Amino acid sequence: MVFLITIVYLLTATHGQDLPCAAQQIPGRSVICVCNATYCDTITRIPPPPGSFVTYTSSARGLRFHKTIGRLSLIDLDPCPGPTYTVNPSVKYQTIEGFGSSVTDAASIMWSSMSKPLRKKFVDSYYGDNGLEYSMIRVPIGGTDFSTHTYAYNELPPYDIKLSNFSLAMEDYRYKLPCAIGGTDFSTHTYAYNELPPYDIKLSNFSLAMEDYRYKIPMIKAIMKGARQKVHIIASCWSPPRWMKTNNAFAGYSRLITDYYQTYADYHLKFLEHYTAEGIPIWGITTGNEPTDGMGALIRLNCLGWNADSMATWIINNLGPTIRNSSFKDIKILCADDQRPLLDYWVTLMFEDHPKVQEVVDGIAVHFYFDSVTPPSVLSRINAQYPDKFIMGTEATAMGDPNNAVNFGDWDRARLYISDIINDINNSLVGWIDWNMCLNKDGGPNWNGNNVDSTVIVLPELGQFIKQPTFYAMGHISKFVPRGSRRIQVTSNEEGSSMLTVAFLTPQNTVVVLLYNRLPSNANIVLGGKQASIVLEPDTITTVELSGSSLTYD
Repeated sequence: MVFLITIVYLLTATHGQDLPCAAQQIPGRSVICVCNATYCDTITRIPPPPGSFVTYTSSARGLRFHKTIGRLSLIDLDPCPGPTYTVNPSVKYQTIEGFGSSVTDAASIMWSSMSKPLRKKFVDSYYGDNGLEYSMIRVPIGGTDFSTHTYAYNELPPYDIKLSNFSLAMEDYRYKLPCAIGGTDFSTHTYAYNELPPYDIKLSNFSLAMEDYRYKIPMIKAIMKGARQKVHIIASCWSPPRWMKTNNAFAGYSRLITDYYQTYADYHLKFLEHYTAEGIPIWGITTGNEPTDGMGALIRLNCLGWNADSMATWIINNLGPTIRNSSFKDIKILCADDQRPLLDYWVTLMFEDHPKVQEVVDGIAVHFYFDSVTPPSVLSRINAQYPDKFIMGTEATAMGDPNNAVNFGDWDRARLYISDIINDINNSLVGWIDWNMCLNKDGGPNWNGNNVDSTVIVLPELGQFIKQPTFYAMGHISKFVPRGSRRIQVTSNEEGSSMLTVAFLTPQNTVVVLLYNRLPSNANIVLGGKQASIVLEPDTITTVELSGSSLTYD
């Protein structure tokens, strides 16, 4: 005998103080939600009342966190219609670390372009009680392509004003002594004494950049102040100063000069010290953004090339000892920070050929740009091989033609986000961090024109920001799955199900089930041990929350 819990709808649309989306329909696409200094849509989470559950739905046709609350009542129904999804909180998997976005130069420049009231609504929309309740930030160490120009810290070495590098020239010892001082036009080449300053390998000239003080730090502090929960920050370096690199350039094929391996480790330590001094603690660092970018001469963005062997050497001999022997010894160190198809290269070669790397790193960072090339099962396999190393998604964004990067109201991109999130979390990821938190209407600023889309687009000339469909895709998990939640088992009786789903047990002892209906028509499902019947509209993302005690098993 199977029992069915029927849904009795008590409330639809908004609840309490929720403000609905100020929707604008984009022809041929979905809706965007417009925010200004006096109005912005909000969403509050309702703790499921005893014997009840709450659903939140966003859809291609324009629903945005459409909220319903239902009462559970038992009726006898055998057999159940449609596919059955059974949630089992007794079977637990990874613990969730969190979800968030990135404070790049571009994002913080656009945030600073807003009025003070609008900036607050922006922060509340992402991190506040009535927003997505993000709990993570990724911040670059220095510049990226999403900066207005190329730069790094400690970029120019200090000139040797004490002339500590002074020596006479070959010409003096071999020919002139005692004669003229230095070179003249009657020399075979131009030269002087102490001509090349020694590079600042002790980083005595290190300081943060204008972009940190004017843009990134103020934005991060505003987020920390407005966040519902503690914000964990991951920092990543795209490129060190040019003088540390073989090509003496920010972009293109490059390697770290071996003489500067320790200097580059110290560079990371200096960043941690400076951000901490500004009141911004860093939770984790990665070993470098997309190291394979620097393996190709045609890559036109800030990068540093590594192979697995050289990176392992740097981690073991330099970065690891530098960080672990400092006051930041407990910071999380994540390796790889590259695309899913490359994880086997980075993780397997480094961990197996250089096992001491495992003593240094805590986790593995992965980006999503080529996820269609490699199935998500590679994540579970790596996690099974190295169960003490967590896997975190650290960058994702929707990309298209850089000259027409921003697609207002594009539900396809929301579909891409939610599908990737569900598949990744079902394959051991502990969190998922989006790329730029906001951009301008062209998908920038970006110094090399590598424009992309963002979950929020800022229109300073109108005093507005626009929430894209991807904003709500992110919120369907970040809002309801706080840090410390555990992924739990959810199974289906349907082969090749058209439904994507993942389930969690939260620290509040509620069960959260995230469902994405990929069908172009309604889907009827039953959910839970003593079942709950739910009808999902076409192309919808739905989050269901109910008390953990509501699920019992025969």
